This record gives sequence, C-alpha cells and structure tokens, in this order.
Amino acid sequence: MSITKESILATEHSAGIFYKRPRKYHDEFRTKFLGGKGSANINAGLQRDDLRNTKQSNMRRLLLNFTANARPSEKFNIGLNYSNLQAYTFLQTGFEAINQVSPYENLDTLNFTQLSQNAGLNINYALEQSKSRSQQLFVVLNFMETANRKADIIRKGEATRFVNGSLNYTLSFPSNGLNISSGINYSYNYATLLSGNTWGPMINISKSLLKNVLRTNYGVGYNTSKNGETKVTVVNARANATANFAKRHNLNFSAVWQQKKTIKQAAAPTLRQLQGIAILYQNEFITVTKL
Repeated sequence: MSITKESILATEHSAGIFYKRPRKYHDEFRTKFLGGKGSANINAGLQRDDLRNTKQSNMRRLLLNFTANARPSEKFNIGLNYSNLQAYTFLQTGFEAINQVSPYENLDTLNFTQLSQNAGLNINYALEQSKSRSQQLFVVLNFMETANRKADIIRKGEATRFVNGSLNYTLSFPSNGLNISSGINYSYNYATLLSGNTWGPMINISKSLLKNVLRTNYGVGYNTSKNGETKVTVVNARANATANFAKRHNLNFSAVWQQKKTIKQAAAPTLRQLQGIAILYQNEFITVTKL
C-alpha cells in the first residue's frame, strides 16, 4: 500500500485543463487484495480556480481515476476502470469493423471526441485450456459520456452517452490452426435530439493451411439499428485468404457481400446490395548498402 500527494499549479494552457490558473490537489492510493491476486489503484484530487476570489464565478471539480484487476484463479480474470479526467480518444462501437467493406472506409469517419467520464468492465473466463484445445468466454462492457465545451467551461448538462457491450466465445485447436469465434454486440447512444441502439450476432472462422503459409478467414454478421424513426438492417459475409511465400512475398485475396435495408417511417423501404473482390500483392524489397 502506498499513498502519495502532490499540489500542482498550472497555467490556462496546460493539457486537459480549461480554466485560468487552476490548482490541483492529488492523492494516490495503491493496494493489493485476495492474497496478492488482485490490485487496485485510485487517483483522486480536487481542482479549483479563483484562488484570490477575484472572479464572479469559480470552479471546483473532483478528479477520480480508478483501476482494479483480479485473478482469483487460473481460469478467471476480471478488470474494472473508471475515470472522469478529460482526454481525447477515438470512439467506435465495434460495428464499424463488422460492416466495413473497404480497408479505408472508416479512416476519416471516426469521431474525435472529448471524454468527461468513462468506465469499463472486462471479464475473461477459460472454460477449457489444453495443448490440443482451448475455450474462452469474454465479456466487455464500456460506458462513455461526452460533454461540450463552451467559453472554456465543460457543461455536463449537454452530454452524449455511449454504452457498448459484447459477449464472445472462442474455440481454438492450436495443433490444427483452427479458430472459431462467435458473439453478440450491443451499442446504445443517447443524445438530446437523437438516441438509438444497435445489436447483432456474428461468427468467424479462421484456418491455417500448408504449414501456416496460407491463412484463411470467413465471417458472417447481422446487425440491426434503430435511431428515431429510422431502422437499418445489415447482413454481410466476407472471406479472406493471405499467402506468405519466399519470405518476401505476400498475396492477399478478399471478398465481401453485404445487404443493407433501410426503413423510414412514412417512406418506402430501400434495399442496397454490395459485392466486392480485391486482390493485393506485396513485395518486401531488401536493400544492401556496401560501405
């Protein structure tokens, strides 16, 4: 167990601080539990400005960052985290990768968002573990809340909330190079003007052939989302094969089929189908420089 304290005087341009000359008081607490099988780390502090009482308004804010991990047995692992520290991150629900039809589709569509609160839960349970076969169960749950910044003040009343969750099962045969995974994903977002949710199952099979020279992957997914008066259903199937030969050559083949149905209230449903095939060859050139 350890406790540390610090007092920091920061300027208005310090990263993550949006008030003029705030002062932060910070405490850190660390401990272990379950006979050393678990650990927790808590960072807590108080941030305030207007130290000389010269402003018409002042700010006081509690800062908290908490992480905990535990492994009660060889098969069971659990992790928890919470933070209300300001940060920047990319937000994705998981359905972007499932519905993606091009490797470059989501490069410029990610939302660069400021977080005011986030929490997460991760659970991993090994149902079976041997040299010939393993079975794993994964549970992931994340909560995020974003807030707008106006006049250098973070207003939590104008927040958008995201809840992402997934339940996944994997079956692996290491000696045969075979992996089978299935799961269900769920996403919920809340905003002042529009809220919605997305959910759907998926299954994926990967297999290595020819002494790992050829790696194949097959996947099928379904998801449905509802935002206001709009309902969207997406069904997709994809296949991928990658061959590595002569140490420097890489040949990739991918195929995708997707059907997207959109239903809007007081409007005729729209149906869109997309098929695509791509072949990519890569060669790693080796340059030798003589001195």
